[in-house]
Amino acid sequence: MEKTVYAANNEEATYYLKKHQGENIKNIQDGTIARYGSVGRNKMISNKAREKSLKNGFTPQEHNTAAANIVILYEYGRKIIERPDRKGNIDVRIRYYETCIEFFPSGKRGYAQIMMKMSNIEGNTLYTIELAGIKNKSDLIDEPLSEEAIRAPDSIIKLPSEL
Repeated sequence: MEKTVYAANNEEATYYLKKHQGENIKNIQDGTIARYGSVGRNKMISNKAREKSLKNGFTPQEHNTAAANIVILYEYGRKIIERPDRKGNIDVRIRYYETCIEFFPSGKRGYAQIMMKMSNIEGNTLYTIELAGIKNKSDLIDEPLSEEAIRAPDSIIKLPSEL
């Protein structure tokens, strides 16, 4: 497993995202290969994506750190849903992956949700990321996952929440 990194702000997240931009990334669970370009990179660190993470109880730094670690989060993610394109493009499908994460040293846990645009023409593109389903460590120990929440690999990916 690749070493995880900390990104305090958009500039640091962009730095790490640019390192893997355009590279093929293989999902371990289903073998799907995807990549991201400048559009996906910018969407991952956009105000809209960050606001969704903030609404779910995460900090801007935690969102940026998750975005900076998109490669490892996608590699270990589990497919949770696939749907047609909302604009009706028959050549495009949208697939979502989730990865269980834990930030250290805070112990805050949740899910990184990754949206992938699958195109017959352009290939598979990682499009955006948001942090969802924040849980405290104690909540996760006693709370069984619902049928729809069969997500996250057995091993939890730990991301730094501060330097």
